[in-house]
Amino acid sequence: MQRAELTPYEQAMGFQMMLNLGDTVETIARDSGFSVSTVRSRVKLLKFKDETFREATEKQITLETLSEVAKIEDAKKRDKVLATYGTNNFSWELSQALTSQEAKKNAPAAKAEILAYATEVKEIDYARWEHVMTVNFARYVPGSATPKDGTKGEFVAKIGPESASVYKKSARKSRSKKKSKEEQEKAQEIKRRETELAELTESAHKLRLDFLKNLSVGKADYPKLMKHACYAMLASQIQYCGNNFTNAFTAFLGMKSLSHLTPRNVCDSLMAEAEKAKPCVKPLIAAIYCSYGDSKNKGYWQKSYSGEFPYHSPNPILDYIYGFLCEFGYEMSDTEKALKDGSHPLLLTEDKAAPKETEAPKEAEAATETDGAS
Repeated sequence: MQRAELTPYEQAMGFQMMLNLGDTVETIARDSGFSVSTVRSRVKLLKFKDETFREATEKQITLETLSEVAKIEDAKKRDKVLATYGTNNFSWELSQALTSQEAKKNAPAAKAEILAYATEVKEIDYARWEHVMTVNFARYVPGSATPKDGTKGEFVAKIGPESASVYKKSARKSRSKKKSKEEQEKAQEIKRRETELAELTESAHKLRLDFLKNLSVGKADYPKLMKHACYAMLASQIQYCGNNFTNAFTAFLGMKSLSHLTPRNVCDSLMAEAEKAKPCVKPLIAAIYCSYGDSKNKGYWQKSYSGEFPYHSPNPILDYIYGFLCEFGYEMSDTEKALKDGSHPLLLTEDKAAPKETEAPKEAEAATETDGAS
């Protein structure tokens, strides 16, 4: 147990063998020199499929990463995610698995809150019902599944395994002709695609943000940081990024809001915080990233405002963001690549999309939470 470079797999197997021979966690800790908590955490890693666990450790997976994967409770899904370690899809698969697990845990409470004021339905007549909110079960907290303006009126909800869409009966009398079954099915499919694309876009944003928050760079990386700092400053001036820089910057560094201060005080506070931040380049990384105005709504798709499916839409600012991340080791998942190049099955290609003049103004799109590009 004391030889150099013992892998987590070998440690876990060794500890388990000692337990099988009658040792306790306490005696193993005393004899091996490891702490009690370390012994327990290593043994927990044996919940992974033996071959998959061994292959991952051979790829030099970190204990921190193994602990994250170990949070997946479903054994088959856990081993499936671990098997992707070393590929560009690992971070995406891990994030999706944990999100899905959280949604499953929160679903009963979220559904109960919704059904306290709404009736569950399988189909929606969009001529009679107006969309009020979409509840993502993974992010559910008590009270978040109830409309902010109250529940006065008649509500229905279409509930899925990981989210629910809530609708309120329209106060306006529709003068449009009744939609055919095919038209209703198409409307439902459009809504499904928009909802799924919004969720994928938000998941991609979370991966980008998590990567940067955990990024460590050395002196050799400074020229690259300077290059991207120039890109970010130019891009934020030449192209509208739809971003409140100060709020985004302070949130990235974990600071309190500075919106109540004068510009001079804001700058003084930012500089003081920057001097305390470690590593010292963290404020620069934050400044580059926040200059681009990344958000959970920034993606490679747009709604069609002529009754068609959402379509692929290039996003130069997001291209800059991915270029920044990838230069420091970020690997785009297959899903992110498919969204970027328009090959994702949920998207129409631009040449099949609705004419540009039928779309809503860019300013209106940036204000909605279901649009993919801002």
